[in-house]
Amino acid sequence: MAFASPWRGYDAKDLAGLAASHGVTYFKQNFSNIRFGNLAEGHESRTAKESLLRGLRGLLETQDLMRQAAPQLTLELTHEVYWGTPGVLCDLAALKHANLYHVPPNDYSGDGNRMQRYNSAWTFDQAAMQ
Repeated sequence: MAFASPWRGYDAKDLAGLAASHGVTYFKQNFSNIRFGNLAEGHESRTAKESLLRGLRGLLETQDLMRQAAPQLTLELTHEVYWGTPGVLCDLAALKHANLYHVPPNDYSGDGNRMQRYNSAWTFDQAAMQ
């Protein structure tokens, strides 16, 4: 199952059908990490970058297909889907294709040491960071 493959159409139909049959109104999708791509022998992607881009485009197309099939659905994407992607550009794309977008607190990559929780010993010039 890969967003870079035609499976994305099946996924969209399956989730829209699930919504219709059970009265679902909301899907939060954080079940996939597409950064590893689809580079198996015989797969259409020739490079890791091409695979990542195909996966991202497929994920966003799936959101559009679900919205067309079930416009009453609220669709949320979470940043877990995007780990390892180019940041803000992908965030904006997610907001264009889904209703909600969530960046979990465990994925902070801003100023400071992202491997440590913030503490008062950190010294940053706030004016310089703005």
